[in-house]
Amino acid sequence: MPELVRIDLPGMGSGFTLRQLDRYLRVEHMEFPAVDGRVWLFRGMAQLHDFLATDPHWRDLVGLDHRELDPERATRYDLWQMVDGTLRWGTGDEAGPCSDLCVELAFHTGSMEVLDELGPGLGDLYGVMDARTWRRIMPILVSLLRFWDEPDRPVDPDAVHEAINASFFHSP
Repeated sequence: MPELVRIDLPGMGSGFTLRQLDRYLRVEHMEFPAVDGRVWLFRGMAQLHDFLATDPHWRDLVGLDHRELDPERATRYDLWQMVDGTLRWGTGDEAGPCSDLCVELAFHTGSMEVLDELGPGLGDLYGVMDARTWRRIMPILVSLLRFWDEPDRPVDPDAVHEAINASFFHSP
């Protein structure tokens, strides 16, 4: 059963998507609903249900009964906190799962740009811990996502950078 996740993005707002183990069982890869190498995000559950009605692969994975897709139980990833430095690193950390999600998105979309920014420490237990590095990664990562049923316009780097610049007041 795919997992419902909520992703909060700097300068872009929030959306839901689905995540599941890769159908080819590659351990380092997760699968997301995507188009043209970009992961779909859905502003609300009605949009997600519309998507499921049009995509036979994901509809079959989720099943006809969508009751398990409860937005209140969705795993939340607040990627804003990756750039403002408020997440904790370490055992029981909050930042590790966000970092892992970013790696999963990069692998799924084939983004060598994000993977290169993450660098050789990609396999480390805690991933990239420096908020300054995430400030470089986040604009690239945001461009890998697309909101369902919204015009496909380029990511507004000014909006992302404005959100990131605001984070300088709150972190190292």
